[in-house]
Amino acid sequence: MVRGYLNVLRCLGMFLPAVNLHVMEVQYGIAHLTRFGYIALEEGWNKGSQVMLKLPFSTMDTAVLNPVFKTIIRALLRLYPEIQQHLVRIQETQIAAICKTNSDNIKQYLNQLQKLDYLVYLPRQDKLFLTFLKPRADGDIWDWPQALYENRKTQQYQRLCNMMLYLNEQHRCLQQYLLQLFSAPADTSCGNCMHCKRNAHIQLVKSIVIKQFELNKTQNFKYLREQLDVELEMYLPEYIQQLLASEYIKIVNAEGPLENLTFVLQRPWH
Repeated sequence: MVRGYLNVLRCLGMFLPAVNLHVMEVQYGIAHLTRFGYIALEEGWNKGSQVMLKLPFSTMDTAVLNPVFKTIIRALLRLYPEIQQHLVRIQETQIAAICKTNSDNIKQYLNQLQKLDYLVYLPRQDKLFLTFLKPRADGDIWDWPQALYENRKTQQYQRLCNMMLYLNEQHRCLQQYLLQLFSAPADTSCGNCMHCKRNAHIQLVKSIVIKQFELNKTQNFKYLREQLDVELEMYLPEYIQQLLASEYIKIVNAEGPLENLTFVLQRPWH
């Protein structure tokens, strides 16, 4: 539907400067008018082209002399078996691939076949029609106070910001985050979202790594990874970074790949 709105806005190019509105504001207004039943948008581009073959197959060899036309008709019969019974939706690109040409040529050939009364061709319309569903209303009802408009604009912007924060959230339970947005109780984590599962895996990694450092203050990254299950290995570098940042451990040798690094415990765990 977005493409449809943009097509309408393209047609309203001369209208926008007159009313001093941004293109996105007009798109937003059209969306709401459609939702509340004031207008309907009919997208011709979404229906595709349609064809019905009028020429009987038995007479095709004698009636159609042009070899290019014969190739196109055979391609239509191969792709669309019911094309002689009723209008069927076609894709010019498919026909073009079989006939080893481009879709623009196929459209020209189909128009020529229609003029010869061999078929009916209804090409796709790259236009969007806007229909008013209710009688024209008095313009005064749309004259909202500027303060009300600005208030709604601020609310919509805040909703957008909240959604961006939700998408960029890295650690908190997503269900808790959504509940707090709607001022609903959110005391416990759901345990099912990707952040809850990730935090649970990191806690498992933490317990295993701490246990190993308690047994030996010097640990090798490769050895620590071998103590973890396959699904937990990916979280080890992140937890090691946390330990380095909090200065619980330090790197003994800083040369070579990550697997060869050795760490030593600097201070006891809290």
